[in-house]
Amino acid sequence: MNRYVSWLWLALACCTLFGCQRCSGNPYQGDAILADAAAAPSLEPTDQPIPEAFQKDALWNQAMQSEDDIDLASLADREGASGLLDALEVGGKVGQTALAALPMADDAPVAFRRLSQLVLLTQGSAQQRVMQTIFSIAETPIHRGEPIDDGGAELCAMALTRLVQDSKTPAPLRSLAISTLRLPAFVVFVDASTNPMTPGAPPGSASVDGP
Repeated sequence: MNRYVSWLWLALACCTLFGCQRCSGNPYQGDAILADAAAAPSLEPTDQPIPEAFQKDALWNQAMQSEDDIDLASLADREGASGLLDALEVGGKVGQTALAALPMADDAPVAFRRLSQLVLLTQGSAQQRVMQTIFSIAETPIHRGEPIDDGGAELCAMALTRLVQDSKTPAPLRSLAISTLRLPAFVVFVDASTNPMTPGAPPGSASVDGP
Protein backbone atom coordinates (compact mmCIF):
# COMPACT_ATOMS: atom_id res chain seq x y z
CA MET A 1 0.00 0.00 0.00
CA ASN A 2 2.80 2.42 0.89
CA ARG A 3 4.48 1.78 -2.44
CA TYR A 4 1.15 2.48 -4.24
CA VAL A 5 0.71 5.76 -2.36
CA SER A 6 4.27 6.78 -3.21
CA TRP A 7 3.68 6.20 -6.91
CA LEU A 8 0.40 8.13 -6.74
CA TRP A 9 2.12 11.14 -5.21
CA LEU A 10 4.84 10.91 -7.82
CA ALA A 11 2.25 10.98 -10.62
CA LEU A 12 0.51 14.00 -9.07
CA ALA A 13 3.82 15.79 -8.74
CA CYS A 14 4.52 15.12 -12.40
CA CYS A 15 1.23 16.76 -13.38
CA THR A 16 1.79 19.76 -11.14
CA LEU A 17 5.46 20.46 -11.79
CA PHE A 18 5.90 19.44 -15.39
CA GLY A 19 2.44 19.90 -16.88
CA CYS A 20 2.21 16.29 -18.00
CA GLN A 21 0.25 16.27 -21.26
CA ARG A 22 -1.61 13.07 -20.41
CA CYS A 23 -2.67 14.45 -17.04
CA SER A 24 -3.63 17.89 -18.30
CA GLY A 25 -5.75 16.53 -21.12
CA ASN A 26 -4.40 19.24 -23.46
CA PRO A 27 -3.38 17.59 -26.76
CA TYR A 28 -1.68 20.81 -27.86
CA GLN A 29 0.55 21.34 -24.86
CA GLY A 30 3.86 22.78 -26.00
CA ASP A 31 2.41 23.88 -29.36
CA ALA A 32 3.44 27.50 -29.95
CA ILE A 33 0.15 28.28 -31.72
CA LEU A 34 -2.46 26.05 -30.10
CA ALA A 35 -1.28 25.55 -26.50
CA ASP A 36 -3.75 28.10 -25.11
CA ALA A 37 -6.37 27.86 -27.85
CA ALA A 38 -10.05 27.69 -26.96
CA ALA A 39 -12.19 25.26 -28.94
CA ALA A 40 -13.20 26.53 -32.36
CA PRO A 41 -16.78 27.76 -32.76
CA SER A 42 -18.98 26.15 -35.39
CA LEU A 43 -18.52 28.21 -38.56
CA GLU A 44 -20.07 25.78 -41.01
CA PRO A 45 -23.39 26.75 -42.61
CA THR A 46 -25.97 25.55 -40.11
CA ASP A 47 -29.42 26.35 -38.79
CA GLN A 48 -27.92 27.31 -35.44
CA PRO A 49 -30.28 29.74 -33.68
CA ILE A 50 -29.16 33.38 -33.64
CA PRO A 51 -28.92 34.74 -30.08
CA GLU A 52 -31.63 37.25 -29.25
CA ALA A 53 -29.16 40.06 -28.63
CA PHE A 54 -27.99 39.88 -32.26
CA GLN A 55 -31.52 39.50 -33.60
CA LYS A 56 -32.56 42.73 -31.89
CA ASP A 57 -29.48 44.63 -33.04
CA ALA A 58 -30.46 46.42 -36.26
CA LEU A 59 -26.91 46.67 -37.59
CA TRP A 60 -26.08 43.02 -36.94
CA ASN A 61 -29.41 41.97 -38.44
CA GLN A 62 -28.84 44.01 -41.58
CA ALA A 63 -25.29 42.75 -42.06
CA MET A 64 -26.29 39.11 -41.53
CA GLN A 65 -29.14 39.34 -44.01
CA SER A 66 -27.54 41.41 -46.75
CA GLU A 67 -23.87 40.33 -46.49
CA ASP A 68 -23.26 43.63 -48.27
CA ASP A 69 -19.82 45.28 -47.99
CA ILE A 70 -21.34 48.58 -46.90
CA ASP A 71 -23.24 46.93 -44.04
CA LEU A 72 -20.21 44.84 -43.06
CA ALA A 73 -18.02 47.96 -43.04
CA SER A 74 -20.50 49.77 -40.79
CA LEU A 75 -20.50 46.80 -38.45
CA ALA A 76 -16.69 46.67 -38.41
CA ASP A 77 -16.52 50.40 -37.73
CA ARG A 78 -18.80 50.09 -34.72
CA GLU A 79 -17.52 46.82 -33.25
CA GLY A 80 -13.80 46.97 -34.05
CA ALA A 81 -11.71 43.82 -34.23
CA SER A 82 -12.22 42.96 -30.55
CA GLY A 83 -16.00 43.11 -30.79
CA LEU A 84 -16.00 41.06 -33.97
CA LEU A 85 -13.71 38.45 -32.39
CA ASP A 86 -16.16 38.12 -29.50
CA ALA A 87 -19.01 37.66 -31.97
CA LEU A 88 -16.94 35.15 -33.95
CA GLU A 89 -16.95 32.84 -30.93
CA VAL A 90 -20.78 32.71 -31.06
CA GLY A 91 -20.47 30.74 -34.27
CA GLY A 92 -23.18 30.10 -36.83
CA LYS A 93 -24.41 33.01 -38.94
CA VAL A 94 -23.13 35.49 -36.36
CA GLY A 95 -19.64 34.03 -36.53
CA GLN A 96 -19.65 33.93 -40.32
CA THR A 97 -20.70 37.58 -40.48
CA ALA A 98 -18.00 38.56 -37.99
CA LEU A 99 -15.39 36.80 -40.14
CA ALA A 100 -16.59 38.65 -43.24
CA ALA A 101 -16.47 42.01 -41.45
CA LEU A 102 -13.06 41.60 -39.79
CA PRO A 103 -10.93 42.73 -42.77
CA MET A 104 -12.82 46.04 -42.75
CA ALA A 105 -11.95 46.90 -39.14
CA ASP A 106 -9.30 49.59 -38.66
CA ASP A 107 -7.51 47.38 -36.13
CA ALA A 108 -8.06 44.10 -38.01
CA PRO A 109 -4.48 42.77 -37.44
CA VAL A 110 -5.44 42.30 -33.78
CA ALA A 111 -7.32 39.22 -35.01
CA PHE A 112 -4.25 37.43 -36.43
CA ARG A 113 -3.48 35.55 -33.19
CA ARG A 114 -6.92 33.95 -32.88
CA LEU A 115 -7.23 33.38 -36.63
CA SER A 116 -3.90 31.53 -36.60
CA GLN A 117 -5.50 29.08 -34.17
CA LEU A 118 -8.80 28.78 -36.00
CA VAL A 119 -7.21 28.07 -39.38
CA LEU A 120 -5.63 24.97 -37.80
CA LEU A 121 -8.61 23.92 -35.68
CA THR A 122 -11.30 24.13 -38.39
CA GLN A 123 -11.90 22.06 -41.51
CA GLY A 124 -13.85 22.26 -44.75
CA SER A 125 -15.71 25.43 -45.63
CA ALA A 126 -15.09 26.89 -42.16
CA GLN A 127 -11.33 26.59 -42.61
CA GLN A 128 -11.61 28.16 -46.06
CA ARG A 129 -13.56 31.10 -44.58
CA VAL A 130 -10.90 31.67 -41.92
CA MET A 131 -8.11 31.43 -44.51
CA GLN A 132 -9.85 33.96 -46.75
CA THR A 133 -10.25 36.35 -43.83
CA ILE A 134 -6.53 36.12 -43.01
CA PHE A 135 -5.69 36.84 -46.65
CA SER A 136 -8.10 39.79 -46.84
CA ILE A 137 -6.69 41.38 -43.68
CA ALA A 138 -3.09 40.90 -44.83
CA GLU A 139 -3.66 42.31 -48.32
CA THR A 140 -5.23 45.54 -47.01
CA PRO A 141 -2.49 48.13 -47.61
CA ILE A 142 -2.54 50.09 -44.35
CA HIS A 143 -4.99 49.99 -41.47
CA ARG A 144 -5.62 53.31 -39.82
CA GLY A 145 -4.57 54.00 -36.24
CA GLU A 146 -1.46 53.00 -34.33
CA PRO A 147 0.42 49.90 -35.56
CA ILE A 148 -0.46 46.87 -33.48
CA ASP A 149 1.87 43.88 -33.23
CA ASP A 150 1.38 41.37 -30.44
CA GLY A 151 3.11 38.58 -32.31
CA GLY A 152 -0.09 37.56 -34.06
CA ALA A 153 1.31 38.02 -37.56
CA GLU A 154 4.24 35.76 -36.81
CA LEU A 155 1.95 33.08 -35.37
CA CYS A 156 -0.21 33.35 -38.48
CA ALA A 157 2.81 32.85 -40.71
CA MET A 158 3.74 29.77 -38.66
CA ALA A 159 0.21 28.37 -38.99
CA LEU A 160 0.09 28.94 -42.74
CA THR A 161 3.52 27.39 -43.23
CA ARG A 162 2.30 24.37 -41.28
CA LEU A 163 -0.66 24.04 -43.64
CA VAL A 164 1.54 24.37 -46.71
CA GLN A 165 3.88 21.66 -45.44
CA ASP A 166 1.03 19.28 -44.60
CA SER A 167 0.45 16.94 -47.56
CA LYS A 168 -3.16 16.47 -46.37
CA THR A 169 -4.04 20.14 -46.87
CA PRO A 170 -6.54 20.51 -49.76
CA ALA A 171 -4.91 22.04 -52.84
CA PRO A 172 -7.13 25.18 -52.98
CA LEU A 173 -6.45 25.96 -49.33
CA ARG A 174 -2.74 25.33 -49.72
CA SER A 175 -2.62 27.61 -52.76
CA LEU A 176 -4.34 30.41 -50.84
CA ALA A 177 -1.98 29.89 -47.89
CA ILE A 178 1.03 30.27 -50.20
CA SER A 179 -0.45 33.42 -51.75
CA THR A 180 -1.02 34.82 -48.26
CA LEU A 181 2.55 34.05 -47.16
CA ARG A 182 3.78 36.11 -50.12
CA LEU A 183 2.15 39.25 -48.72
CA PRO A 184 4.35 41.79 -46.87
CA ALA A 185 2.56 41.16 -43.57
CA PHE A 186 3.89 37.59 -43.48
CA VAL A 187 6.78 37.12 -45.91
CA VAL A 188 9.21 38.62 -43.41
CA PHE A 189 8.56 35.62 -41.14
CA VAL A 190 9.15 32.97 -43.81
CA ASP A 191 12.63 31.50 -43.46
CA ALA A 192 13.50 29.66 -46.65
CA SER A 193 16.14 27.58 -44.89
CA THR A 194 13.84 26.20 -42.22
CA ASN A 195 10.32 26.50 -43.66
CA PRO A 196 10.14 24.51 -46.91
CA MET A 197 7.04 25.56 -48.82
CA THR A 198 6.31 22.22 -50.45
CA PRO A 199 5.10 19.08 -48.64
CA GLY A 200 7.97 16.78 -47.80
CA ALA A 201 10.58 19.08 -49.34
CA PRO A 202 14.08 18.91 -47.80
CA PRO A 203 15.53 21.94 -45.98
CA GLY A 204 16.86 24.56 -48.34
CA SER A 205 14.28 23.88 -51.07
CA ALA A 206 11.79 26.46 -49.87
CA SER A 207 9.68 28.21 -52.47
CA VAL A 208 6.67 30.48 -52.39
CA ASP A 209 5.67 29.48 -55.88
CA GLY A 210 2.33 27.85 -56.46
CA PRO A 211 1.64 24.17 -55.69
